[in-house]
Formats: sequence, C-alpha cells, structure tokens
Amino acid sequence: MEQSNCGVLVSELSMSDDQILKQIRETHVPVPNQNIPCSDLFDAIRSFLYLATQIVDNALLGAGGLENLEVPAVSTTGDLSLLPGILDQLSTVLRRSAPCGETELKNTSMSILRNELSSFSWTEKAVLILTAFAVDYGDFWALVKLQSFDRLVESVGVTKREPTTINCPDLIKCEKEIGDISYLIKDTLEAIKCIIEFERQSNWADTKGIKTTLLTTVTDSIPLHVYWVIVTVVACTTQMFCLSNDTVKTLDLSPLIEKISTTSNY
Repeated sequence: MEQSNCGVLVSELSMSDDQILKQIRETHVPVPNQNIPCSDLFDAIRSFLYLATQIVDNALLGAGGLENLEVPAVSTTGDLSLLPGILDQLSTVLRRSAPCGETELKNTSMSILRNELSSFSWTEKAVLILTAFAVDYGDFWALVKLQSFDRLVESVGVTKREPTTINCPDLIKCEKEIGDISYLIKDTLEAIKCIIEFERQSNWADTKGIKTTLLTTVTDSIPLHVYWVIVTVVACTTQMFCLSNDTVKTLDLSPLIEKISTTSNY
C-alpha cells in the first residue's frame, strides 16, 4: 500500500526530551485517591493483547488454532467505577481523530493528556489509553467472537459501544502494515510494564527515604515514556483506519517503531 512520508511524526521525533517534557507536564493535574487498579487492569489487557496479536500474526502466516484461548477477567478489589466513562471518552477521541491522519497525531495526543487523562497519575494514563485501544483493536479484528474479548469488555464495565465504522484489511495486501501494528503493540506493552515497575520502585524508595541519582532519573523519565505510549496508540488507531480504507495513504510507522523499542528497553 502507498504510505505517507510521515513528516509530522519525524518532526515530532526530532524534538528533544526536555522540549516534550515541558509541554506534557503542563497538562498534568492529578486528582488524589482515584485509585485505578493499574497493575491488575494492565495484567488483563496485556494477556488479551498478546493473545490478539498472536491470532493476527498466525493469520498472516495462514495458521490458526488460538481462537479458543482465554484470558482472565480483571480480578481486583480496586474501584472500577471510573472505567466505563473514561474508556468511552478515550475510544471516542481515538476513533474521531483516526480519519484526520498523520497531521493530528501530536494534537490528538496532547488533547488526550490535557483533557481526558489530565487528572490521572502518569501510570494510570498509560494503562487507560491502552485499555481503550485494546477494546477498539478487538473490534477491528472482529474478535468479539472470542469469549476472552467478551470477558475483557465486561470486566472493565464497557457495555455500550458505538458500532465500528472500519473494516478488516486485506491480510496479504497489508501484511507489512499489520505486522508493524503488532510489533508496536508488543513493545508498548513492554514500555508500560517498565513504567509500572519504575513507579513501584519510586514509591518503595519514598517510603524508605531513599534517594539516588539513578532512581531520580528513572522516575523523572516516566512522563516521557507515557507520552510515547499515547502517541503510539493514536498512531496505531490511525493506521487501522487507513488500512480499512483503500483511498487513504497508510503511515510509515518505522520511525515510531524505533522510538518505542528504545523506550521499552530503557
């Protein structure tokens, strides 16, 4: 398929970390005691997305056999009451911005940080945007027939959704682009896993009164990693729209693949 030159994404990647951090920190207005159960929710989403990408990867190879695998529902004592509303908001923003293409990647990412996710912790931002994407990714591939997908949606309280307006792409024609999305999803999962671990170590150090240069550097990097997670999710959603419409140029995601790979191996 014909690809855009992805000039906006390349320009974004050329910004320094300090420039990006200055912009995104201004959007962060956390509200205490929201208590989204990030670890439990992420575990369920990670299991589902690994399964989903395996199914897609096997389909590209002409194989099957994973359709009956299941993932556990979210099991937590945390408060899930906030999830349906915020996930529906995020899903709506992602779907509405997708037809705008590459030019809106940064604007959409910053808008999400400034509006829908401004009151959440950095780790919550990453997990929530991934959860919204996971549900849309399942819709995109018609994974609603999987019991694991039904359980995932039910567990996070998303019961009413707008009908999907995109179609599954031609596997042969779009093999590279589909593979790129799977690659980005897997690296994004690793990046969020690192973010959660960074936060855990930071919280532990705070309780012990421990401060080290390395720990401070790692903690200070969390907002930047979250930003790239959000940009990646927006880009993948946009790419899915492009793949479902033969008249729209797909994005060249190779610069972002390199960036998120670096983030996940931080």
